[in-house]
Amino acid sequence: ILAHFWIPFPPVVGHEIVGEVTLAGSDVKTLKVGDRVAVGAQVWACLNKNPEKPCNDCADGEDAVCDHAVYTYASTYPDGSPAYGGYADYVRVDNNYAFKLPENIPSDVAAPLMCTGATVFTPLKQEGVKAGDRVGVVGIGGLGHLAIQFIRALGAIPIAFSRSANKEQEIRALGAEEFYNLSDEADQKKAANSVDYLVLTAGANNMPYNLYLSLVRKRGTFIMVGLPNDDVKFSPFFIVPRAVRVRGSCIGSIQDIKDMLELASKENVRPIIQKLPMSKVNEGLDMVREGRVRYRVVFEN
Repeated sequence: ILAHFWIPFPPVVGHEIVGEVTLAGSDVKTLKVGDRVAVGAQVWACLNKNPEKPCNDCADGEDAVCDHAVYTYASTYPDGSPAYGGYADYVRVDNNYAFKLPENIPSDVAAPLMCTGATVFTPLKQEGVKAGDRVGVVGIGGLGHLAIQFIRALGAIPIAFSRSANKEQEIRALGAEEFYNLSDEADQKKAANSVDYLVLTAGANNMPYNLYLSLVRKRGTFIMVGLPNDDVKFSPFFIVPRAVRVRGSCIGSIQDIKDMLELASKENVRPIIQKLPMSKVNEGLDMVREGRVRYRVVFEN
């Protein structure tokens, strides 16, 4: 987000947060001071509580796409207060978006689950991915390495696609049953029509969308969770005659995040992280920009 200038400067960023409740409003019944909680990319939604402004999305339990949503930073609450992210000393959050963590998930690895984990888990849940389904992942980075684990946790068959062979051993250790190097023409041919679902986590420009769509079986689903800066271009012949669905997904609803944390706790889904003290935040951001991270930097106070 900082690199692509998606938001006005200067923001206080940070949308994968773990901390303790330091103050709770008088109407809050689910949390108390001292509780360990985690916060993701969203801190408020209308939840269809205003009869004068009905919200179909919140009524359907899809508060992640609420038109009135307040995001964790570079956003404004209905009362006009600004929202500040996790790099701040304190963060204001609606109690519905402060999630108690399962005891067996340490705070440092819990933080990346709150956006990265929710982003890859939610479409898998919504699509009803089940045991025996073949689910591919393109882009074995921060999002992709968690997607592989959630696919495994759901009982499906994780298939990893990368343009480099140097991550094969590591990603197989996380649960990938097959690995294809898409820079290799022989692997491209083997991988064609090989998955029921394909999750594109990469966010690079000029991606070979026709190649990626060719990996999806007829009547399969192509899911985008990455956000490249350029337009998405592909031939309609990869989707229309083959009845392939194309959809997007971003973050997750309150219920999606609860379900994600429950599954991560039960099936030991854990991000691979590198920890740094908050005092080295600029060093950590440089690591991200230069692609030196496996696979998430977590800043710790």
